[in-house]
Amino acid sequence: MERFQQKVSALRKILAENHHKAVLLTQQKNVSWLTGGRSHVNPATERAVASILLTGEDVTLFVNNIEGKRLIEEEFGSHFDDVREFPWYEPLSLEGYTTDQELEGILQPLRTTVLPDEKVEVKTFGKETAAAIENAAFHLTRGMTEFEVAGLMAKSCWERGIEPVVNLVAADRRVFTRRHPLPTDAVIDEYVLLVLCGRRKGRFMSVSRLVHFGSPGEELTRRHEAVATIDARMINATRSGTDYAHLFNEMTQAYEDTGFPEEWTFHHQGGLSGFASREQLLLPGLSAKYVKNDQIYAWNPSIAGVKSEDTILVEDEPKILTFTGDFPVETVQLDGAQQERPAILVRRRL
Repeated sequence: MERFQQKVSALRKILAENHHKAVLLTQQKNVSWLTGGRSHVNPATERAVASILLTGEDVTLFVNNIEGKRLIEEEFGSHFDDVREFPWYEPLSLEGYTTDQELEGILQPLRTTVLPDEKVEVKTFGKETAAAIENAAFHLTRGMTEFEVAGLMAKSCWERGIEPVVNLVAADRRVFTRRHPLPTDAVIDEYVLLVLCGRRKGRFMSVSRLVHFGSPGEELTRRHEAVATIDARMINATRSGTDYAHLFNEMTQAYEDTGFPEEWTFHHQGGLSGFASREQLLLPGLSAKYVKNDQIYAWNPSIAGVKSEDTILVEDEPKILTFTGDFPVETVQLDGAQQERPAILVRRRL
């Protein structure tokens, strides 16, 4: 209840500052942020299954009779001043209100700030997301299809109460040719990439891991050392007060310094995370945007054949959330600092 009221108060304050009397929250990312619960049935839509009208005086939940009792008892709690339930076959018309889509610019800063009393659960969520993908990495076997590996990763997620919203797998040659590898029936021989964006109560964590059966070889090792260095430099640069233009320049310079100057152009590099897997991508020309404490970022630099990705929380120093201590790491030495990045997990080729 206290966290809900904190968010209500913060939202009312920013609405008043921007001369808005009310807002109708309709999107999953905003309804879940405010309530701390799952606001979807179909994860493939951005719209929530209920709407919330917030004014200067009241918070009203609009929900159909299929979802009302379940949402209040299992997801949202009974924090609302009023609940307007309607038959599913007679949907309410909620036109005439300013919606969250129209006010995204003022909602995003609220939504992407981790409150002090949320940090423990955010850190637990990060570690458990990493455990889910790493469990799959430790247990997948040669001869499995990408579909089977995706199923293994999904099982690991659901066992931990995590929704595997993005579940990507590439085996062998596909690792080198696909940056967004939806799983197929391709069979693993010696090399596999796993990518996961997990969601819990609306919030996302992102992580990637690589597995190789037998020695990765000189060229793959060189590429992986490069992408780990790029990732380490981006993580190290993600500090409160740093503008996005500086981060973009650091990213492109890191690709150039490691010998792969054009590779960043083939895939986005990640960015600000929260109640969408990426709330704001790192793009050129964003000098008016700044990193702030208590924000979550997920960088995902890639070079054909390799990728490095974890999710971090910006505090006095960037803290890696998706770290278990169980997966092998390599240490990247930076000027005056060092970062541990996930290594390629080398398993016996049976």
